[in-house]
Formats: sequence, C-alpha cells, structure tokens
Amino acid sequence: MFWNGRRRLHRILCRVLLGVHVLAFWTIAPHAQGADPWKPNDNSFEGFMAREPMRRDAEALALKFVEAAVAKNRPELLGMLSPESVAAVGQGNAEIYLDQSVIPFFASHKEFGRSTTVSTARDANGNIGFAFYRYSVRDDGEKKPFVIFVLRNGDRWHVANILVDHFVPDRHRPGEQ
Repeated sequence: MFWNGRRRLHRILCRVLLGVHVLAFWTIAPHAQGADPWKPNDNSFEGFMAREPMRRDAEALALKFVEAAVAKNRPELLGMLSPESVAAVGQGNAEIYLDQSVIPFFASHKEFGRSTTVSTARDANGNIGFAFYRYSVRDDGEKKPFVIFVLRNGDRWHVANILVDHFVPDRHRPGEQ
C-alpha cells in the first residue's frame, strides 16, 4: 500500500517537472528567438510548433475554398487563387480549370475523408505554405483524392494550386479514407 502511494507521488512529480520543462522550453524555443520554421527538413518539435498556427490559417483557407467550390461560387474561388498562379496560366485558363475540373469535382461533395496528410511547400518564388492531401467523400459514399496547395504571399494566404482526382502515394492513405 505504501509503495503504491510512493509510485503515484513519483508519477505526479515527474509530470509536474515535465510540465515545467515544457514551459521553460517554450519560452526559449528557437521560434521565439526568430529561427526560420521553414528551413529544409525541420521535422523537430520546435519547427512543428512554430508552423502550427500558420498551418491552421492555411487549412482554414483550404476549407473555405472547398466550400466555395461546393457552392459553385467561381468569383469567390478566383479571389482565393494566388495572383502569381493566375498570372502564370492566364485568367481565362484559371476560369476554365475551375469550371471544368474543380467545381464538377466538388459538385457531389458530402464530407471529407478521415485521412489528411499535411506537408510544407515552397514555390519557385520562395512563397511558403502547406500542401493538404485529402479525400472528398461523395453523396454516394465514393472517396476521391485531391491535393490543395495553400501558400502565403506577403501577409495573405492564397490557393496556389489544386489537383482534383489526384492520388499521391505515401501522402494519401488508401486504408484511412
């Protein structure tokens, strides 16, 4: 009985010390000192924590983009596209892609699949952001893969590209659709 009480006390103290270390680490972490969270291959906990608020902002835009595609709101979709991407392909081609590929792809979108893989992304101009690998679950239950790239240009997030009905091995997990 006495021994179980000491072990419980030991576990509690260990958790408290771990909490203190995490708090101390958080205040002196590299991201708090201005380190670059986008350096190549930064799979560290610090890099993850520095990118997390940005990932949430980017994912919010990706979800808003899908909602606009479901609603067939082409002007809103065009407003979320990266000006650099639109300039590269031309306004007319961007509209055609949205009308012929993106909007029809999400026409029967009911919900997202269980699996989401997120990776960091950087374009040729140095804009940074995220790629979201997801599944669209249709009204009939069919699951279709897509990838949406959301990059930050200056202080705004934009959809740089969206690949519909596009499966990427090791990013889309077929068993976790």
